[in-house]
Amino acid sequence: AGGGWSLPSQLRSGTGRFDFRADLLQSALANRKSLIANPQSETFPLSLCLFTPLAFSHAEGAHLPYLNSIAGPQLDERWETWAGMNPETAHSCGIADGDEIWVESSVGRVRAKARWYQGAMPGLVNMPCGFGHTAHGRWSKGVGSNPAEIVEKLLDPATGQPDWQSQRVRVYRV
Repeated sequence: AGGGWSLPSQLRSGTGRFDFRADLLQSALANRKSLIANPQSETFPLSLCLFTPLAFSHAEGAHLPYLNSIAGPQLDERWETWAGMNPETAHSCGIADGDEIWVESSVGRVRAKARWYQGAMPGLVNMPCGFGHTAHGRWSKGVGSNPAEIVEKLLDPATGQPDWQSQRVRVYRV
């Protein structure tokens, strides 16, 4: 009644308190590693990683011009959707820093600006959530792309939560 966390029945131990279940965690991590290490096919060789820029806390704030202007300070990006990639990964895909690219999954594709970022893990395409609104005012409507549009509607088997981080993609120039 006062809030809190309710454990799924398979995690309950009978003691009435939380017990760390290393076996379930190990199983979930092994499942996740197999998704990352063994792509669906060579057609989609990269993993998509979605994140929310601090300026768009909870993917809100895109309707505020100032927040659009500071959305991607680490890459000096603003007012558009970008795809941050490790330079080696981008180079292997024939993508130069600043290229207009398509990020495509089995569900669809979105347009973005390729940005090389040395801090990005090789094999990942990092895209911000918060752009690509079809409404929400003149400062956000039609600004950028929404990468959530290319994520399959799947649930994480361990948590039952939407699985936004195991989507496989490919990138190519527009």
